[in-house]
Amino acid sequence: MDTGANAQARIRFKRLNQVWNRALQQSVHKIQNWDKIVSCFPAYASTEVGSSNLANCQKQAVEFWMQLCRYEFEEICRERDVETKLNDLDDLVDRAKTTLQSTDKDTPRICIDQLDPHELVDGNLNWIRRRSLDELSDRILKLEAVNETLTQELQETQTAISQQLSQLDRIFDTHLGSENQGVDDTLRQGLLDLLLERKEGQDPQL
Repeated sequence: MDTGANAQARIRFKRLNQVWNRALQQSVHKIQNWDKIVSCFPAYASTEVGSSNLANCQKQAVEFWMQLCRYEFEEICRERDVETKLNDLDDLVDRAKTTLQSTDKDTPRICIDQLDPHELVDGNLNWIRRRSLDELSDRILKLEAVNETLTQELQETQTAISQQLSQLDRIFDTHLGSENQGVDDTLRQGLLDLLLERKEGQDPQL
């Protein structure tokens, strides 16, 4: 339930109705002008019956037009919940005024209309810098995630290479060791070269 203070502060919907009523009166002013009606039907309006009928038609037209406009206005306000939204705006403005009045008077307030062009430019640049820093921070986080993924992949590659080298060492010891004198020298030398090439190609940092 609205308090008396809130009801008193809520003026926007009331003002809207006042402006609408004024606009409606101005819109029907033309058909309320008897001289213009008579100028459209001069011969008919010159008779007593014609003048009475025209006056009656004018009255009915004005009433119908105003009722129709009022109905349309109320429907628009109802469909769009205009009264509630304007009341909420009034409450928000009222709370802002209350907060402003309760703020410590010794606290400096910055009014944008009191800033010179240089201060306005500096303020805008500071905002741009903060936004740029936020964007850079996001990029750094993404790069760190990529680096972490690459590091993990390199570690997995190192493990795989170490396993392959160990397997080659076992193959060499099993088939090309000193106890296997019957193995062809060319085959032995080829496998030795392959083993040395794999060991030399291993990254010392891995």
